[in-house]
Amino acid sequence: MTAYRLYFMCPATGDIQGSKRFEAEDDASAMAAASDYVGLEAVELWRGHRKLSRIEGVLPLDLRFGMAIGTPTLGGTTRSAAASR
Repeated sequence: MTAYRLYFMCPATGDIQGSKRFEAEDDASAMAAASDYVGLEAVELWRGHRKLSRIEGVLPLDLRFGMAIGTPTLGGTTRSAAASR
């Protein structure tokens, strides 16, 4: 078994916000395991000093920019889909 690390990346800053160590038989098994941890943030899979993969998170594009379409703004108006383009 080989040791691997997953780094959970902050969607706003790209900084590491957490990590998990685990073991897998090979790189392919480690990549399959890493995909189970993809959530709102991206994850990076490392073996030793080598980055094997980066899997992007599933955070909707609108939320990556800080505001969802159709949500109220501070002024009380609603941001429309047309305004976001």
